[in-house]
Amino acid sequence: MKKSRFTESQIMAILKQHEAGISIPELLSGPLINWATENLITMLFIQPGMPTQNAYIERFNRTGRHEWLDLHQFESVEHAQLLATQWLWKYNNERPNTSIGGVTPRWLLEAA
Repeated sequence: MKKSRFTESQIMAILKQHEAGISIPELLSGPLINWATENLITMLFIQPGMPTQNAYIERFNRTGRHEWLDLHQFESVEHAQLLATQWLWKYNNERPNTSIGGVTPRWLLEAA
């Protein structure tokens, strides 16, 4: 079975369309479902109108958009991955999180 893969140019085109205000889910729903099916991955969706079923990831996605995605223009997939990795490390190790008492996730993990 041939596995689907997005090329760098396809990913960059998707990111540019996102910057133009086009919703990524509308662009990726078909290819993503095909990829998941080909790779034997079961897609689980929240119920329509029930975003609270996925509140933690929705909050994380919003934070990622405001603190990372909206601030950078990517030159390549590798550049986007590098900036994402740097942001995620800072998010987990340096950025206080108010929902866990104003400490970093790293501090909370080490204190456990």
